[in-house]
Amino acid sequence: KHASECDSGKYPMSCDRKFKSFANLFEIVQSLYWAIYGLVDLDHAELQPRFKHEFTEFVGKLMFGVYSWIALIVLLNMLIA
Repeated sequence: KHASECDSGKYPMSCDRKFKSFANLFEIVQSLYWAIYGLVDLDHAELQPRFKHEFTEFVGKLMFGVYSWIALIVLLNMLIA
């Protein structure tokens, strides 16, 4: 959303920070980096409430879970090595 839409209060829910976690490539990389340390909740993978995309949310949460498992396995292997 543009800053003017967020300031006007037209879409208060869509201007929430959690809906911007996967908005662009920079936000995705940042969110996945902090997810390694457990600082990002699964709620951040939800879409704006005005959209009804359950399948898209499911795929996003599934990919987030797979990423978390892979990161855990890599970190454990680094700890063992």
